Amino acid sequence: MFNSLNDQADPRASGEVIPLHTAQSASSPANSAQTESAPEPQQWFRQIVAAQLQGLAALPYGVGLNDGDYQQLLDWLAVPELSELNLQWQASSPTGQRAELYQQMCQLKADELQSLRALLLEHCRDHQDPANHWMLEIIVHACMAPSHLWSSLGLSTRAELGVLLHFYFPALAAANTQRMRWKRFFYRQLCQNGGDYVCRAPSCGECSSFSECFAPED
Repeated sequence: MFNSLNDQADPRASGEVIPLHTAQSASSPANSAQTESAPEPQQWFRQIVAAQLQGLAALPYGVGLNDGDYQQLLDWLAVPELSELNLQWQASSPTGQRAELYQQMCQLKADELQSLRALLLEHCRDHQDPANHWMLEIIVHACMAPSHLWSSLGLSTRAELGVLLHFYFPALAAANTQRMRWKRFFYRQLCQNGGDYVCRAPSCGECSSFSECFAPED
């Protein structure tokens, strides 16, 4: 059923995300204080939501959030272009059908999704900030797709994903000292935590898939 998804390693290949206004507040819903050097969280959300609505991200409709959280996210972003794209959304369109396939994939992998959710929740930067929980849900749903995590999210590069993860999950991201591909790193953490996702190789150096785990993605 999901062969068509595997044929698109980079879901952004069919186009580019629409330009969005960047003159938005850098504040989060729970905390408006941001340091001058901190990235602007809303920009990541704008890019991911825009990519999903255009069929350029490997995410279900609503980017993995429930209806209430998704609407709250759109209200927080307050970007007219996104609101217009959302109003134009049609489940019967090719983009809508593709998003439905990703939704079905997430439902089939509910246990796996929950394991990843628990891992990221343990390392969440700010449990009081709704934006942290929104990003967590978006990331774990993107992990269900077969493509690289950064492209599943509609981001531009692996490096961009690295900045995002260091911002929202700093302790977990800092533990990736060998620069593993992020999705592989998450599953390795689940394995080390005694989960069911066990790598059968005795060590990374002896594994035939070494290049798949450590090769650059960008």
